[in-house]
Amino acid sequence: MANQAVEIVVETSRCRQIVSILSSESVLAVDCEGIALGVEGPMTLLQICTYSGDVYLFDVQENRELFSEGHLKIVLESDEILKVIHACSYDSAALYHQFGVTLQNVFDTQVADTVLEEHNERLLVSSLDLQELCQKYSSSKKVSDYKEQLKYSKKEGEFWAKRPLTDEMKSVAVGDVRALIPEVFETQKRLSEQASSDLVSNIQDAILNA
Repeated sequence: MANQAVEIVVETSRCRQIVSILSSESVLAVDCEGIALGVEGPMTLLQICTYSGDVYLFDVQENRELFSEGHLKIVLESDEILKVIHACSYDSAALYHQFGVTLQNVFDTQVADTVLEEHNERLLVSSLDLQELCQKYSSSKKVSDYKEQLKYSKKEGEFWAKRPLTDEMKSVAVGDVRALIPEVFETQKRLSEQASSDLVSNIQDAILNA
């Protein structure tokens, strides 16, 4: 859609303004990028997408205060806002150990797929990457074409450390969150509700234990 916005956020004051907008949302797609992202691998970028498709790219490499002074922490730790994330374990570890942020109210699309497959009694379920997940649950292609190239690049870590953000970086970052909502999330939610009244809670339990 032509009216979908993409904004790079570096200034703390602007971050606060955006957080006030995001705080009125009930569901957000979230993703993080970094250099061997994890407990010690530094996070360099955090992306948030609204249900209408607006994407905010928070440059936490340039300004670490976006989480505290910029109030991003409030959104990520909110019990009122559901955060839809694909394979959130590394993102969650980086947020906690590097910025003191404890993710709350998460829907992990990778975990949800595994639980759905196990419910259908499929054996040896493998964890899907984002592209595979979208092919399975979405009718539209939103993941960036650059993502496949990046997956096989030895320079992936350096890729997310570059500044200013290149068009390729923005394309991948935006695609990674726009791909998750609404279609993938709503399809998984509908399938889980149709399958069993217990399956939704089983997915949440699996996410908490992932």
